[in-house]
Amino acid sequence: MSSASRLLLGLALSLLASVGALRARATAPGREGLGSRSVDARPVSAPAQSPRRGEPEQAAEGPRPHVAPLPPAERTQFILMGMDTTPHWQRRGFEDLYHYLNTRTAEGERPASYTLFIGSGGMQFDETRRDLSEAERVFQGVPPRHNPVFDYAESMEQIQGKIENIRRLHELGVEIGSHTVRHERGGEWTAEEWEHEIADHERILDLVHLPRPDGFRAPFLATNEHLYTSLVAHHYRYDCSRTANSRLWPMRYPGTQLWQFGIPSVMIPGRDRPALLYDLNMEERLRRAAVAEGVTGEAEIIEWMDRAFYRAIESEFRRRYRRGRAPFLISGHGGFRDAITRFMRHVCHMDHVRCATFREAVDYMEAHPEMEGAR
Repeated sequence: MSSASRLLLGLALSLLASVGALRARATAPGREGLGSRSVDARPVSAPAQSPRRGEPEQAAEGPRPHVAPLPPAERTQFILMGMDTTPHWQRRGFEDLYHYLNTRTAEGERPASYTLFIGSGGMQFDETRRDLSEAERVFQGVPPRHNPVFDYAESMEQIQGKIENIRRLHELGVEIGSHTVRHERGGEWTAEEWEHEIADHERILDLVHLPRPDGFRAPFLATNEHLYTSLVAHHYRYDCSRTANSRLWPMRYPGTQLWQFGIPSVMIPGRDRPALLYDLNMEERLRRAAVAEGVTGEAEIIEWMDRAFYRAIESEFRRRYRRGRAPFLISGHGGFRDAITRFMRHVCHMDHVRCATFREAVDYMEAHPEMEGAR
């Protein structure tokens, strides 16, 4: 046999030995007791699971392709009026506000609306009361003790009146969000304290058969990471507690599907820097500006403040509408209501403008995720 033949024979024998060794390893018992089952060398994917609402969705096929944001002229300009207040048990002023905003709404046109972030402390009794009937005791508060801004209810009549007023607003199309139970500063709260607060609000809503909220605003705008963990766990869709002196579209809290809407700042007379557009903050600063302008007399000061507030929000709206059309938040506790409603009646029926609930804006953002953080 020639040298070349001997070399080819050696290579063939070596190849056969390698194949045999591979087959032996494939049928050998593994550490998990695979026995003689054959092992597929292809990677096995875990069963697909739908993410819970509020959790980040994992892309099945890698990152989504980049989609450019809508051109500004095609975007909807949302005006989001959100008030941190609970309807009174006897008065129906918020219903009157809804109907007033829609006196010019044509048949078939989408009605204007807004969001109320309610506190639920006034829909329960003080936990220390001892004179409650068995039927009333289910409405008694639970520890930890309140330091209430929203007063406890004094009677079932008050509780039922609040419930009915809130239910009527919900049926009209006004969104009902959460402003907690205790109305305390939660910036230093632990995870357990925030979890108690969010769960207790839901307990009260379930007790009175009101829908659970999609959105949240923290008292005093005091937040921390534990709040957002709890909001995600309870399937909230958005929070509007942060301040944002910019005109960017909303973004999601990192790693979640929770949208964050920012309360903007606006320019007011006599100041060289913007002021947070929150009614209590604006009232303090506008009053100072009026006095600095030499306005005297309470009625005259209030009139001056009202006009200045209107000019401030109208100017900010124009800047947004002519540029990137980021949602415009008008926030507070119901102050400057005349100026706000005049402004909304003036602009709500303009082309591409929608005076809406936060829930409607979230629906839009989820339908156009490429708008996240757009300028």
